[in-house]
Amino acid sequence: MRCAEIKCPKGKEPIACTATNTGNDCQACPTGTFADTETFRKRREDVFGNCEMKTCQTMRSCTGDDIEVLQYGNATENTKCKCTKANHKFNEESEECYHNDENSKDSKKSLIVIVAVCTSIAVFIILIVLGLYGYYRVKRRDNNRRDDGCFSWYKSRISQCIPRRNDRSNINDGNRANNQQQPLDDEEHGVVIPTRG
Repeated sequence: MRCAEIKCPKGKEPIACTATNTGNDCQACPTGTFADTETFRKRREDVFGNCEMKTCQTMRSCTGDDIEVLQYGNATENTKCKCTKANHKFNEESEECYHNDENSKDSKKSLIVIVAVCTSIAVFIILIVLGLYGYYRVKRRDNNRRDDGCFSWYKSRISQCIPRRNDRSNINDGNRANNQQQPLDDEEHGVVIPTRG
């Protein structure tokens, strides 16, 4: 008698094939086993007529150093384990605990982000300060030019109205010289100078 080919849903497996039973049925996974995918039995293409089977698998025991059960499994899900040491993570493939580098990577990423943000803020503040300083210098230079222009105009107007001290002394000295050197016109002023005979 040849065994029947059959597929079973998750949580079940094909029944055993015997001399009196072709195994054309499914049964629930036994205690301590699970099937999170479909199970099956199919014949191989060989002269012996052997079958290829996929049945329920044994659950994890979560035994070992620093390992304990996180969640017990059932017929469709394996048992989940966890590590008791801090910063350690359970590897489901090797079923061992290893140091978790993701936390340190996350902390490094967070630190990099914080440094980048602080640097951007500092550069922004520096640019604002430099901009204000440049504006202040330009404004101050313009004010100085305006003040120099007004003062120059004021000095030129004053110099036109009021002669300098040296200029006034020169004018007075010139007037004295002209008064001393200017001859008297006797006839013009009607003055008669008597002559000795």
